[in-house]
Amino acid sequence: MKNSYQCLELDQILKQVAENAFFMLSKQKIMQESPMFHELLWQRNLAYLKEAMALIQEIGPLDFYFHKDIHALLLKVSKGSILNGCELFDVSQLLSLIIFTKNYVAKAKNSEISFLSDLFNSLVKQETLLEKLHHTVTNDGTILDTASIELKNIRQSLQQIEKTILNTAQDFVRKYSDKVVDQVITNRDNRTLILVKATYKNAFGGYVYGDSASGLASYIEPSSLVNLNNQKINLQTREEEEEYKILKILSQQVQEISTQVMADLDTLEEIDMI
Repeated sequence: MKNSYQCLELDQILKQVAENAFFMLSKQKIMQESPMFHELLWQRNLAYLKEAMALIQEIGPLDFYFHKDIHALLLKVSKGSILNGCELFDVSQLLSLIIFTKNYVAKAKNSEISFLSDLFNSLVKQETLLEKLHHTVTNDGTILDTASIELKNIRQSLQQIEKTILNTAQDFVRKYSDKVVDQVITNRDNRTLILVKATYKNAFGGYVYGDSASGLASYIEPSSLVNLNNQKINLQTREEEEEYKILKILSQQVQEISTQVMADLDTLEEIDMI
């Protein structure tokens, strides 16, 4: 029987069909297909194809614009893992695609989809969670200010303290221009420091963070910057804690629907194959 399929170049046919699928698992399943001899199965599949062709002719092809394989991601979050910003964005893309797919079939006015309707109707819109995700993460995983009021307030305070630190450092450099080296303002261990001539390293209070390679200059944190640097680091810690809290809450909400979303992803792949 296998030789007969080879003579018919079935593998080449399947390859051509698979190339038009979007999801990788859809492609793999298509490549593994073999002719069906059970009448009910091939009648059902022909009915699927007939209805799919009618939809395409009436409203155009269905574009699975997001087809990343996130089965492992969904399995991970279902077990209680906390997702990062990029992973949450991928979830939002899948939730958007589910809504897009349901809306696609809703456009059909003339096509009969009695067989396909079960597949499309099984998809569940998660609009509330999707809205939260849209206000939380970007495509590069950045957590937006709109994720929480607390995060927005912390970041505003952080911007203000960073501005104050810069102004204070610049004022110091101007005031002690004869004692600083090349007006260098730098950053070490997340603290703003100033490069001064080594002979003056203990003249301004605060802390000394080391000497230059030549030993002629020293990196110092004058007393005027110590408290400001501490405030900045404290705010950065609070920002990280708030971001973690946001990721944890959203991951828990994704976990609550993960079983349904995994089922929806399987359905999308099935529709893609058809």
